[in-house]
Amino acid sequence: MPKIINNLRSKISRAAYQLFSEKGYSAVSMKIVAEETGIAVGTLYNYYTNKEELFIKVIEEKIKNHKKIFDKYLQKEELDLKMFITHLYDEINKSKGVIDEIIKKDINNKEEKIVTRLRSELLEIVDQILIQFKEKKGIKRGAEAERKRGVYALLIMILILDRRFPKEREKNISYLLKMTNLI
Repeated sequence: MPKIINNLRSKISRAAYQLFSEKGYSAVSMKIVAEETGIAVGTLYNYYTNKEELFIKVIEEKIKNHKKIFDKYLQKEELDLKMFITHLYDEINKSKGVIDEIIKKDINNKEEKIVTRLRSELLEIVDQILIQFKEKKGIKRGAEAERKRGVYALLIMILILDRRFPKEREKNISYLLKMTNLI
């Protein structure tokens, strides 16, 4: 029976998320995660059978956490769209490598369905917040298919704006707010 170290799973998860965010999926190996966590590679395999499983578990956990945060926006009586877009912008930019992978689905076919589901969950969260914001402001919401395309484009736009204009955070957020009104 392998030795199980307390809180090691969360330590591995934090290290893996940081690495995937900074380097992207393809540049991270189990060996790199083990080194970053300060454990042997064999110990890491006691917790996760492969890199794909580790990536999926880490992303599922992060989306669940973001869902809790974004659900708080839905509970508010007065939604602040600028605050939400700013939060979304900052979170996406903290985890560019992970978001890139979710958008591109650049992992094994076996895991593709899971990544597709995770991407759908992320898009649904953002879509629900934008729907509620528009309803509270009395703005008619668009057709579902167009709206979902708009939300997907918003996430991609955040990545592009930060890469193209990395020192213009406020201008980028202002532009995203204008684009959000079109969704």
